[in-house]
Amino acid sequence: MAVQETQDTLKKMQTTLNIGMYDVRTPSQRARIDEQIRLGNLTPPDRHKNKSDRVDPIPHTDPTEGMSGVDKYLAGVGKSFVDTYRGGKQLLGIGDQEALQQEIDLAKERDEPLMSTGAGIAGNLTGGIATFLPTMAIPGANTYAGATLLGAGIGALTPTATDESRGLNMVTGGVGGFGGRGVAGGISRVLAPKTAPAVTGMINDGVKLTPGQILGGITKSLEDKAMSLPLVGDMISAARRKSLNTFNTSILNKVVSSIDEKVGKIGHEGIGEAGEKISQAYTKALKGVAVKADDQFLDEIVKLSEMTKMGGDNISKQFDEIINQQIFARITPAGRMSGETMKTIDSELGSLARGYKGSQNFSERQLGDAILEIKYALMKAVERSAPGKKTELQAINTAYAKLMRVERAASNVGTDSGIFTPAQLKSASKAMDRSLNKRDTARGNALFQNEAQLAKNIIPSNIPDSGTAGRLMPYAMGGATYAEPTVVLPLMGMGAAAYTNPMQRLMQSSLTQRPEFIRQLGEGVGRAGTLSGLLGTNAALRSGDAVSALPNLLNEN
Repeated sequence: MAVQETQDTLKKMQTTLNIGMYDVRTPSQRARIDEQIRLGNLTPPDRHKNKSDRVDPIPHTDPTEGMSGVDKYLAGVGKSFVDTYRGGKQLLGIGDQEALQQEIDLAKERDEPLMSTGAGIAGNLTGGIATFLPTMAIPGANTYAGATLLGAGIGALTPTATDESRGLNMVTGGVGGFGGRGVAGGISRVLAPKTAPAVTGMINDGVKLTPGQILGGITKSLEDKAMSLPLVGDMISAARRKSLNTFNTSILNKVVSSIDEKVGKIGHEGIGEAGEKISQAYTKALKGVAVKADDQFLDEIVKLSEMTKMGGDNISKQFDEIINQQIFARITPAGRMSGETMKTIDSELGSLARGYKGSQNFSERQLGDAILEIKYALMKAVERSAPGKKTELQAINTAYAKLMRVERAASNVGTDSGIFTPAQLKSASKAMDRSLNKRDTARGNALFQNEAQLAKNIIPSNIPDSGTAGRLMPYAMGGATYAEPTVVLPLMGMGAAAYTNPMQRLMQSSLTQRPEFIRQLGEGVGRAGTLSGLLGTNAALRSGDAVSALPNLLNEN
């Protein structure tokens, strides 16, 4: 029974006969053509009137025979220009389309030997890129969307043979453009990592971050989920604890930086060490200084006394007694006190504040905060009393103001041994903002507000989804370990090794540090994303030729 061919297939068969491509078809294809000739659906050339009187195939010659590699390369370049011209005419419907289609089909057959050579493919690729180099000036061409759209446009301008699809060419060109832009972006990120300014700042401050905290995004999400895995999760948790600890170290060192000191511990001991260094700086600065309890200082006491009344009569009475015993009982009738007396008052107020802030009673903790505020007001009074030491005392007062925020953060519910989180520091910064209507906080200028906010976006690492996938991970890994322990256990070990101290230092350095010339090279590669996209597009559109030519290319070598 004869096969009923579609009109489109018959048209392609007729074109095959007209341009002399019958003899290069497969036996089954020739049999189908012969059947349609017999049925009268196709008009054969004179030498194909019927199957019985078909003559031997016309011998095919290789047009590249005798050509040098340079000749083939230049021929490939020229072919790309001509192909774009033909593709443009075909796309826009210019001229006799039937004759143009035959011309394109014949050119594809004729150029096959050229496109089976390495030099021909290289030349054709070069010409394809050169043709569209001016598109690099188009705004947005260096983006992924731009590279994809440009690639699809080049695919549309690629001449389409009878057995090919313009739509497929556009998809291929778009995918190639996107991939080429991605390669440039990937190389650029390796050579010149785009580390977030907050991450760079924290690393410069000595904070040890994990790869997920450095890179963020999907890397951080995967790291979050990997915390559910045996062994690997423990190593990640330890590394993140180190991130928090080194963050505490960096903050404590910023507390005492204004008095040119450093702190070697963290937690309760570190906070105590910072306070001791500030106290020693005060002792040195207050020698020979007479402190005056001026009107501004007295106004601060009155304001704080009024505020303590909100905690109840008992708290308000305790505050007033402390002020009378610790301050007014030690001031001379002229309203002055020696530097040594001021230092004694400061020390005793500090002890009282720590005692109240350690209470389980909220009102008593508030009383502790009020006593700290009196300490700060007293320090400012010292600053006004000794204008000759203003710079030195301002540096000490700045250190103390920062210490107050840290002490508040470390005393919050949920802290562990005085180790505070960025969120707790941010809360303390806002709570101790003395400006009108918390104006400094509203404007982002409160002490430690910026450091806390930036770190808060990096150091916390919670699983963002419902947790189902994370909770299932241990079971999945447990089953995989049981099934293939020789594969899974080494992989788990490799994952855990990535979070050891030596690997952490290596990875942090490799992710953030590059010699300047390497960084500039990476940035240059990133700017050349359009060129890379053109390369990807042209390579994708010629991938079929390259695959077909692979045996010949291997023989060339």
